[in-house]
Amino acid sequence: MDQCIEFLLQHEKSIDVVINNAGFGIVGAIEDCSIEEFKQQFETNFFGVIRVSQSVLPQMRKQGYGHIITIGSIAGLMSVPFQGAS
Repeated sequence: MDQCIEFLLQHEKSIDVVINNAGFGIVGAIEDCSIEEFKQQFETNFFGVIRVSQSVLPQMRKQGYGHIITIGSIAGLMSVPFQGAS
């Protein structure tokens, strides 16, 4: 993450916008999914957003501006059969 931000700042003057859009769902009944699959999903969908945001915030604070946009999933609003992990 740090290398990416350094690279960007070498080529651009600022980081104006970051869009958190990475994520994935798991298809299958809860009892058929492993704890490891759930952990991998949480690492990406939750901690990934935090990591990216924490990485860019110091630069955005230094600049005095910037936007972080996080795109969620419809799965957070409604359930879908056999996607209980989403």
